Amino acid sequence: MEVANFNMLSAILSELHRKAWISRRRHKRNRWAGPRCCSWVPACQTEVICLYPDGVRHFEKIDRRILSLFADRELHTYLIPVLIPGDVLPRCGFFESFPHQLMAVATLYGDDRKAFADGGEVRLQSFVVQDRHLTPAACLPAYPMFEAAPAPVDSTVTLPARVYRRETDAHPPIVRLADYSVREFIFVSTECFVRETLAYTKKPAMILAADLVADRALVVAQDDFFPSIKERVQQGNARKHELTADIAGTHVALASFNYHHWHVSTEFAFEADGIVVSGCAGFGPERGLAAMRQAGTLQ
Repeated sequence: MEVANFNMLSAILSELHRKAWISRRRHKRNRWAGPRCCSWVPACQTEVICLYPDGVRHFEKIDRRILSLFADRELHTYLIPVLIPGDVLPRCGFFESFPHQLMAVATLYGDDRKAFADGGEVRLQSFVVQDRHLTPAACLPAYPMFEAAPAPVDSTVTLPARVYRRETDAHPPIVRLADYSVREFIFVSTECFVRETLAYTKKPAMILAADLVADRALVVAQDDFFPSIKERVQQGNARKHELTADIAGTHVALASFNYHHWHVSTEFAFEADGIVVSGCAGFGPERGLAAMRQAGTLQ
């Protein structure tokens, strides 16, 4: 009798487990319509992205298409670190803009390390912030590299980067991320070359976006690295443009195009007696993936 009851209980539990598994599968399919390519995972007040193999395939495809925009010119590929020294950021004007978005590196302080090793309680006050930050913008670590060894004039530098920001406002998923990828291009040359390259890049980028989403637009924007009056001057001079698309009912930048003039080349001493200026274009593959997913163009 006890064996029979046990077998019956096991059968009931197995059936409940099967139904719960089916329910979870249906819930996931309803919540994430389309290919199982990515998921949004809440982290604090912002978002991060996890990609499954299909998502990685789409991500890499978008990155290749972005690189194809510069198929007719030589690209110099740089690799940048995740960490950026604190003394670089004020030289870029970052602390004047949004220092509250910085994510710093902290380590255990002194003897507290032994307390942790012995099973002690984890306390935030046991950590001390180092003068190292997670890179908040993809182009920033490249400028000290140009200072140490200037890039060739008339060159286009590209770098795949991870960028980290602590957004404090409430946003829909994917609109703001704490940890995301950027395919960055930096243009180093004369003012004429940089302006023409930025203008040239916008046109094929719009064509590329048209293949991915239906509602793309190119708009004049402000750069957070230029606060207050500088922002208004920059917007009046149209030094920054963004390629936007609708994601979750919000216009989100898929790419940005920025003209630095002499702001960076002078500070980091690669202006070559006032000849060399810089500009950059940054593309967000994850946002492109999210926009495609919403538009139903993932294949």
